[in-house]
Amino acid sequence: MKAILNFLIALFFYFIVCGLELFLLRIFVDIMIFAIIMAGGKGERLKSDLEKPLFPLNNKPLIDYVIENIKTSNLIEEIIIAVSPNAPNTKKYLIDTYALLNYEHFIKKSPADNQNFKDKSDFVSSQGCCQNNSIEDKSEIQNNSIEDKIEIQNNSIEDKIEIQNKFSYLDTLGNGYVEDLSDILSFFEKKSKEDILIFINADLPLISSEMVDDVIRFYLKQDKPALSTVVPVEIFEDYNIDYEYEFEGNVPSGLNILRSENVIQDEVILKVPKVEFAFNINTVEAALEFNSFLKKE
Repeated sequence: MKAILNFLIALFFYFIVCGLELFLLRIFVDIMIFAIIMAGGKGERLKSDLEKPLFPLNNKPLIDYVIENIKTSNLIEEIIIAVSPNAPNTKKYLIDTYALLNYEHFIKKSPADNQNFKDKSDFVSSQGCCQNNSIEDKSEIQNNSIEDKIEIQNNSIEDKIEIQNKFSYLDTLGNGYVEDLSDILSFFEKKSKEDILIFINADLPLISSEMVDDVIRFYLKQDKPALSTVVPVEIFEDYNIDYEYEFEGNVPSGLNILRSENVIQDEVILKVPKVEFAFNINTVEAALEFNSFLKKE
């Protein structure tokens, strides 16, 4: 009886956090929601020797802002960072810093592998088991000071495993944004044509997971397979933010949603009057404007 009560309580809070739409989506339809962070650009307009995802804002790489903002989403199940030959240091940074694994591994496993690793967390846990056992063996013969260090090290390993369970990277050819996006759609289409892909540029440091979830909730209530977000020109003017072009008084943001099918998709336009969607760090001027905005906040 207690187990049933706990289940009903958990279900109630799930409805509150994620909404009935997502619950029905996951229970009755085999659909997953992925976030694809596009991080394969050179960033030539930033006039820096560093690749754009690694460009520092307040001594912190741009890509770290996006990762930290989106990782707490309640609706996104997998976060995949699309890298390319144009930004090899970005890929190395992601692997070294977050111990990310290649997403392709998890969909190209042999049947035998699939029996051994039921999901991504099983694979990650198996990779760390020997290391954890070794640490535990050492802790039995070492003093308290070293045991404290081991505990910290174990926590660090657990943190990495937690990140690995939700994050992966995916190699693209780096032929351009549209071309890479098309290749990613084709890649996911082989798995399913019904999954939901949220594309977000790696140069959007202020869009929080709550904002992303709000966009997803809006999308789930629509009857079109695609969604594009735009920001009113007035937001750019109010905050003195430069933009390249506008259409009918709106500027495209770098967050869009598509179904996992490489076809032209009918879309709904979502106007987001939030400055967080306007800060696209692709020039030195934009980086300076961003720093100025943070100081004011």
